[in-house]
Amino acid sequence: MGARLERSKTRVNGFEDAEMDFQLLRQLGSCTYGGASVGECLAAVQRIQNGVPESWVEAFASLARKEESAAVERALKGHHISACEQYLRACNSYRAAEYFTDFRNPLHREMGMKSRECFIKSMKLMDHTCDVR
Repeated sequence: MGARLERSKTRVNGFEDAEMDFQLLRQLGSCTYGGASVGECLAAVQRIQNGVPESWVEAFASLARKEESAAVERALKGHHISACEQYLRACNSYRAAEYFTDFRNPLHREMGMKSRECFIKSMKLMDHTCDVR
């Protein structure tokens, strides 16, 4: 037999932890609607330890901060469409971080409020209106 052709060393694996696996699939499912990037999700997964919620929180909070920073930078340059898209992704990443944060931890509220804030900023950059009270 000849040499075996291997196209990539990349292997996509979820988590053994059922809830983490479900939340990863949920996050990936939002890619179709601009709520996440497949590549960014898979990069975040590399920093998450199976069954360790704190590692999930840190990975997605870090991603959210990066996405929000990119949104601010783009908005300042007048790139409203890409800023809007980045704010939506940051919103969803903050939500993902909030999910595994203990509700007694002040970080839980912070992540939830950052998710809301990014959503509102995204809506303000869209052509249609959104009533947020």
